[in-house]
Amino acid sequence: MKTASTIAAKFLRGQSHSDLTRLWKESSENIKNAISKAIIFNTDEIPIITFSHNTNYWWVLTNQRLIIMDSQTLIKIDFKEIEAVEVKKIIEGSISKLECSSIQLKINNSYMDIELEKGTWPNMFNIFRFVINR
Repeated sequence: MKTASTIAAKFLRGQSHSDLTRLWKESSENIKNAISKAIIFNTDEIPIITFSHNTNYWWVLTNQRLIIMDSQTLIKIDFKEIEAVEVKKIIEGSISKLECSSIQLKINNSYMDIELEKGTWPNMFNIFRFVINR
């Protein structure tokens, strides 16, 4: 398990301007309350980074897992389940680095698209690679 302070420090070091992606402690009370109503955190689980696109799509990265709300479906992904992190849209040339607003997580030999705020993909890519590094 990675420490919350290490993940938060990585986020701060690589942070570009972001309105929707924040450290948990800097997130609005409305966002924290909405997330806390939807999630029961594990013992010793610490929320670290949040992304809130709207009430139908948000995610929180903790020191143990990624939790995503997608159209009223709560998806919980332990770090050990994530096999790889990729930016397939950039590699395939379908989008520029400046316009990229997602990364892909490889889980059980299939890919899940994780929405991001434009301009944050390099930092979030590095953070996800760090948390899944065994």
